[in-house]
Amino acid sequence: MTDLNLVYAHEDILMPVQPANLRDAWQDIRPAGEKICDKCDEKWIPEDVFKELVDGSSYLWATEDRTGFAVLRLFSNAYTRELFIWLAHIGGRPEGCAHYMPQFLEIARDNGCNAV
Repeated sequence: MTDLNLVYAHEDILMPVQPANLRDAWQDIRPAGEKICDKCDEKWIPEDVFKELVDGSSYLWATEDRTGFAVLRLFSNAYTRELFIWLAHIGGRPEGCAHYMPQFLEIARDNGCNAV
C-alpha cells in the first residue's frame, strides 16, 4: 500500500478506506460526488473517480459514518511533492473543508509534501 494509508485513532476524522472496502464505501459516497460534479460543472464523472480509487492513483478517506470524505492524490516532480484534494464532502459542517484542514496538512507532512 501507499503512504496515504495511515491510520488515525481519533473520532470525527477522515480515515483511509482500504481497497477491499472501496465498493461498499463507494455506494455511500457516490451520490455526494455526483452532486459535487454537477454543481461544479466538472468534466469528470463519478465513475472516473472510482476508477482512480481502484487503480490506486487516488485514495479515499472517509469518516466512520461516511458523511464526510475526501479523495486525495499525490503529485510529484523534480521540485515539489503535492497533496491534491480532488474531491471533498464534509457532511454539512458549516466550516466546510476547514474542519479537516489540520488533518490534510498532517497527511501532507507525513508524505513529504510541500504543498496542499
